Amino acid sequence: MKYSIAVSDFDGTLATSDDRISYFTLKVINQFTDSGGIFAVSTGRMYSSIYKKLEKYNLLFENSLVIAYHGGMIVECSSKKIIYNNGLKYQDAAKIVKKLLDDNLTVQIYVNDEIYVSNLNQYALNYAKKFDVGTNKLDGYMVDYIINNKISPTKILAIADEEVIDKLFAEYNKIFSEKVNVTRSNYMFLEFLNKSVSKGNALKFLADYYNKSTNDVIAFGDALNDISMLKESGLGVAMENAMDEVKNYADIVTDSNDNNGVAKCIIKYCLGGKFIND
Repeated sequence: MKYSIAVSDFDGTLATSDDRISYFTLKVINQFTDSGGIFAVSTGRMYSSIYKKLEKYNLLFENSLVIAYHGGMIVECSSKKIIYNNGLKYQDAAKIVKKLLDDNLTVQIYVNDEIYVSNLNQYALNYAKKFDVGTNKLDGYMVDYIINNKISPTKILAIADEEVIDKLFAEYNKIFSEKVNVTRSNYMFLEFLNKSVSKGNALKFLADYYNKSTNDVIAFGDALNDISMLKESGLGVAMENAMDEVKNYADIVTDSNDNNGVAKCIIKYCLGGKFIND
């Protein structure tokens, strides 16, 4: 087995456009793990959100890890034990949130796998519904809450229309990229994490956890936050539906998330082209 570890992003990669995982893809993943392979999901989602999805599709394999928050948190599936959590410094978090609120964006901070939102508007409600998570409206000013309680969020998320995020992404990178990691996992999201947090660093942690090399890993993604993971892996695979910049960094491009692109690559590069479809 050339690639004994397969690490996949979830939204836009493993999951279809209507937020499902196909029966065919599940069969392929299970054949891969039954053959001794290790499968892990690496997502920008919070852990409680992705756990529900993996539980629904029986993808919580014993001794497997889940990478959440773009690599900011890594959790053991079987024990639900957090083995890695790297949040933002509270001073940096306060400055970022102030700027976001001044720009009239909807802001969410993630603390101990709970969401606290600045404004319980339609953006926040749609997010909670889409990702099947709860949310908490802060009564006071979010910046004061962070400073007074020295809160170190695992992630800060700003939500706005795509054209607004497109405009602000470069600006926020220019202002904050020396101290924090500024990224996007969705056209409507602008996200901030500890400078050392990335899916690429989490992939290295995961490979070491299993006493493997990153060359043993095949990784799949579609968004900007996946680039570091694709670069660190032995084979970086972009989906056909991926952002153009992601494709530029990938070793190969597979079929889209709606056409079982992850599964087709696992068959070809991990199972030697052999798949038992019973």
